[in-house]
Amino acid sequence: MEHRGVWLHDVDAVDSEKRGADGYCGGGLAGGSALSGGDLLTVSWLSDKYQNRKLFIWPLLLIAAIAFFASWMLGNQSFWLSYALLVVAAACMYAPYGPFFALIPELLPRNVSGVSMGMINSFGALGAFLGAWLVGYLNGVTGGPGVSYTFMAIALLSSVVLMYCVRAQNETTSPSAEMVTR
Repeated sequence: MEHRGVWLHDVDAVDSEKRGADGYCGGGLAGGSALSGGDLLTVSWLSDKYQNRKLFIWPLLLIAAIAFFASWMLGNQSFWLSYALLVVAAACMYAPYGPFFALIPELLPRNVSGVSMGMINSFGALGAFLGAWLVGYLNGVTGGPGVSYTFMAIALLSSVVLMYCVRAQNETTSPSAEMVTR
């Protein structure tokens, strides 16, 4: 069975085998972290400026899903392109955090938004734990990363669909609709 590369440390290890050196994951993670931090600030600022939170959430998650799946499809054929796609996927998954958590108080009544954000954060942490376990389980059962990468891409695509279906307040009433009702 062909190995198509699993996580970043696996992709990095494949590249280091070609170079004859030990795999070094820490340096590889720095690129994704640096890009994610800058993107998080930029996307949050743009979301605040244009007051359209959804516009800065679901498209980035869609880009992340496509980049993530493309990185798996590319596999070991090109380390640097696969790595770049993983960096893009990571950056696009984390960049919408600001607009996402800013959208919650806009959607819910003030008296429940704090508790709701706490629950969302807790379920996110639980999902991160169970998701990592499930990915490892799927890798072990299937003997390769194909099913787990597909699962993660589908999970991202599901979040895109769910986020797209959310009705934000700025979508429910437009200025023209308010003029008609007056």
